[in-house]
Amino acid sequence: AGVYKAHAILKYDYDNIIAEQPADCQWKINKKKIDISEVCWDYTDAFVYNGREQGVYLLNVPEGVEVEYEGNVKVAAGKYAASATLLPNDSVNYEVPEISGLTWSIGKADLSLPELRWTDCSGFVYDGTEKSVEIESELGDEVSVEYTGSSAKTAGTYYAKAIFSAVDDSNYKAPQSEGYSWNIAKATKDMSGVYWDYTNEFVYDGSVKSVALMNIPEGVSVEYENASETEAGNYTAVARFSVNDADNYEDNIPEMTLDWHIAKATFDMSGVKWQELKEFAYDGEEKSVRLTGLPDGLTPEYEDN
Repeated sequence: AGVYKAHAILKYDYDNIIAEQPADCQWKINKKKIDISEVCWDYTDAFVYNGREQGVYLLNVPEGVEVEYEGNVKVAAGKYAASATLLPNDSVNYEVPEISGLTWSIGKADLSLPELRWTDCSGFVYDGTEKSVEIESELGDEVSVEYTGSSAKTAGTYYAKAIFSAVDDSNYKAPQSEGYSWNIAKATKDMSGVYWDYTNEFVYDGSVKSVALMNIPEGVSVEYENASETEAGNYTAVARFSVNDADNYEDNIPEMTLDWHIAKATFDMSGVKWQELKEFAYDGEEKSVRLTGLPDGLTPEYEDN
């Protein structure tokens, strides 16, 4: 193939004829176009990052044609533009049409997580200190994690959320967040040391007698029924409890009862005696004898006095 110049020399009877020589003729053999109608890129779907080189190439390249690529081989996840230049081995006689480039990509790889094991919260009981939960499973070096709702001080039910990030977020997709429901149980007030301050029965003396509980834990309030009386008799005192901080302590403390007694008093008769004057001279007036030293509250009834 190429451009040529043809030259013709006319031969004739130079002695008798005059002829004008023809002009030169420029002529051409065009290069043959190589058919690339079946040539296509070997790319259908995005690659997934695997840490190794991945690339796109042309298929059905005709014999006698070499390909020079640009942007067709990559390692990292991303979007790329590949181009190819087709070069015939016999560039003098053949030519190859241009072929369109290709936009291709390597997608981020998924990071898989092991079966997740969270902190066991079954032993969490309110004590005023902070409690927290976290994932105890080994996550490896490719994943980092941050938490929300994983720490609390007060009793209640909570929802912790683990938010994962890929350390190499250029090439890996972060796993989906994982949730965990956990709780801090209400504490129970220790009532084992609580006792009634009643040891011996009272004796009636006209004043109010009372019974009460001792060693009531801090934060516990008590209301009494039948715990204060004046009159002699048998009584049953009832103590009902409530906790001041019902959000963090169980408010179902059983009531406590006590059977107690105010005994009847015994009058002290040691100072009681008949009056000194017991002999009278008759004078027609009524005479009588009476007791002296009687305790207050005691009224005698006399007969033949």
